This record gives sequence, structure tokens and C-alpha cells, in this order.
Amino acid sequence: MEENNKNILVISVHTWNDEGGSNTLQNLFKQFDPANIYSVYTRADFPKSKFCNNFYQIREISLLRRLFIRKEKVGSVVPSNSAKENVKTLQENKVKKIYKQVSSPLFTFMRELLWLTDYWKEESLKNYIKNSNADTVFILVSSVIYSNRIALYAKELLPKSKVVIYFVDDSYTYAAAAKSFFGIWHRYMLRSTLKKLVQKASDVFVISPKMKREFDRSFSISTKILTKSIDPITIKNSTNNLSNNKIIKLLYVGNLLYGRNTELFNLAQHISEYNTKYGVKFQFDIYTQTTPSTADISKFNKYQNCSLNKPVPYSEVERLQSQYDILIYPESFRARYIRITRLSFSTKATDYLASGKMIWAIGPKHIAPMEYFATNHCALVSTSRATIFKDLGKIANDKVNSEELIKNARKCCMLFHDEEQQGLIFRNAVYN
Repeated sequence: MEENNKNILVISVHTWNDEGGSNTLQNLFKQFDPANIYSVYTRADFPKSKFCNNFYQIREISLLRRLFIRKEKVGSVVPSNSAKENVKTLQENKVKKIYKQVSSPLFTFMRELLWLTDYWKEESLKNYIKNSNADTVFILVSSVIYSNRIALYAKELLPKSKVVIYFVDDSYTYAAAAKSFFGIWHRYMLRSTLKKLVQKASDVFVISPKMKREFDRSFSISTKILTKSIDPITIKNSTNNLSNNKIIKLLYVGNLLYGRNTELFNLAQHISEYNTKYGVKFQFDIYTQTTPSTADISKFNKYQNCSLNKPVPYSEVERLQSQYDILIYPESFRARYIRITRLSFSTKATDYLASGKMIWAIGPKHIAPMEYFATNHCALVSTSRATIFKDLGKIANDKVNSEELIKNARKCCMLFHDEEQQGLIFRNAVYN
């Protein structure tokens, strides 16, 4: 069978959305024929993507309703690029908000019990998977058991298919588990399903060198590093010359989750203090899709030359970045968030590397992105809150070699994130 005729079934929690902040799937499959990609996902949103034409949605709110309404349909084929929102979608969006508000190990435990009912194994899903005639089942791993069970079910229905797995977060080690009975139980069961998938997999991809080291030991295999790829043509030349700027402009575009809001607000406070003490040297702007609390908005607006703004479309981010001098990459210093982010490597990082702008990374020393930036000397790295004011002084007084950092960032793009190289690695895994 020719490569471009092979079908791929993608199992994920999240919806494909080309305008969303997370574009992992789009980046992986942008070189593939959309007609050969099939997707089973569990979020409420409708997909909006030019990279996949075939979608099957398992609706969690319908799974809950199925406990009480025998005729309730849990899943169905859904259209791509549809603007409509039906009643069930709106209901599940409300449920998703509740999940975020009351998320806890016990709540996660109850959620997984709901999926154990297997009401999602409808005839329509069975037919969709079989009719995909997929040669490869690709799993974008999440920290939920039910997604892995869907993948194992798909493999059962497609016994001749190969399995390819991609870890983008620490969904396996106990270090990332909530420290409670239900948290440890959930991690134990999650690890059990992941072990089964890894045993069936021909290739296992991970997102960072730190994750590779740990997962190679855990699974006794050789995983492969796969990150968001960069087209060399799009890598920007340096536009930084901080010493010539009267005001140095700092930018963060992204969510305020996992404690990032605390680190960003701490930076804003230091900037305000620096501007007050030495005259206005810095401007700091945040654009975020996360809705801050009224208290946070009030607090942030008090900081001198700092602004908190509504989000811009993903397609506008690159243009916005071109207007600033330094891009901020924050991760939380709090232990509860370190366990979540310590092995991850955001798609934002590769975008930053190709931007032609200086990167300022703020976060704990031993998490994956800080290790990457420090090892490759491609960003100013602050691994303690205590050094931030001092680092502002270094930037303001031209004691940071921004040109060298940007030059090294460009090298990283070519060495580790080259589109042709990354694409070849992934296509070989999927097709061969």
C-alpha cells in the first residue's frame, strides 16, 4: 500500500482547532492527506481544522445522561469547521467549567467510574473505527484512563494496525500524581493502561530530553523525541538591540494556568518597582485567554507600565511578538505545579526559538524547559524569584548578550526542531 493511501486513526481528548493555543495534532499531521486521518475525541467542542476531515465525538454529558435515559446516544460523527453549537455541546461546556472548578482526585475517580460503564462502546463507534480501516492507531496521551481504554478498544477492533504513542506531559510517573489515596489510585490505574499501550506500540514519542531519560528507564525502551517543528524559512533574524531602546518591551501571550499567573504578577511587581526606582525602563504586556479574577485585575493594573489584555487570535500572535523585545516563558515555582510541568515542553517554546526575539525563561531549575534553555544557552534563565529584580538590572544595563541568545535559539531550531527532520521521523514511525 502506498504511503499516501494509508489511514491513521487518532485518539485524543482534545478537539482539533487550528485557531486554538494547542496545535500539537495540527503540527504533526500538516504534511498528511486530511482524507486519510480519522479522529475520535471526547471534548465538547466541534472541530475546526483543515488537517482532518473525519471526526467522531464521544460526549461526556451524554454518557452521564445515559445512566438515566436508556435511549441517549453517547457518540456520533460530527462535522469539521462547523459553527453551530447544539444543546448538548452547551451543556457539556458547562460541565467542563464545573470540572475545572471542583477538580480533585476524588472527582477524577468518580469521572473514571462513569467511563467504566462502557456505554460509550456504541455500534456507531465500532463502525466508525472499523470503517476507518486504519493502518496506524495514534494516541496523544492524556492523564485520564478512559482515553487509553478507547485506544485499546480501537486496537482490538483493528488487530492488524500498528500503534504509535506520543507523551506530551508526565502522564506516567508517580511524581506527577496528586498526593492522596484517590490520586495514587488513579495514577496506578493510569500506569496500568499505559503499560498495555506501550507494549503494543511500535514507536513511543516523548516531548523533551528529560522525559526521554525518565521514560526510557521506566519502560526499558528507547523513546524518540518529537517536538513542534519549525520551517527554517520562517525562522526570524534577530531584531533585538536592547541598548538602543528607551523602553524595553516584554510580552507574554498564553494562559495563566498552573501557577503561571503568580510568576507573571511577581515579574510585573518587580518591573513596577524597577521603573519607580530607576525611571521607566520596561513595559510588560500580557495577552491571555484565561479570565483573571477581579482581584487579580485590580492588583495587576496598579503596577507601573504593565497591562493585562484580552486574547488575540492565534494567527495574530506572530505579528504581536514582532512588536516586542523580550518574550516571557514562565513556569510556577510551587510544588503542586512543578509535578505537572516538570517533563513538558510547550509548543510555545519552539515558537519563541524561531521568533528572532530574546527569551526570558522564569521557573524552577530542574524542570524540562528550564533545563533545555540553560543547557543550550538560548534564553536568559531565572531559576529563583529572588534574582528577577537583579536580572531586570542586567537587561536594562545591557549586561545580557541578547544577540548571542537569539543566535543560539536559531541553532536549536535547526538542530532539534527542523520541520523536514521531525516530519521524516514521524512519517517513518506512522508508515513503516
